[in-house]
Amino acid sequence: MVQLDIAAAVVAQKHRLALKVAIGWNRTCVLFALANFVI
Repeated sequence: MVQLDIAAAVVAQKHRLALKVAIGWNRTCVLFALANFVI
């Protein structure tokens, strides 16, 4: 049972990291798009 909890925690942490990366990447894309639009 404890191993299952640890596995769940690890998976949750990886998902959180992936989400942060995805959000950061989206923000970067939006900034580039705005910069290209302005220029």
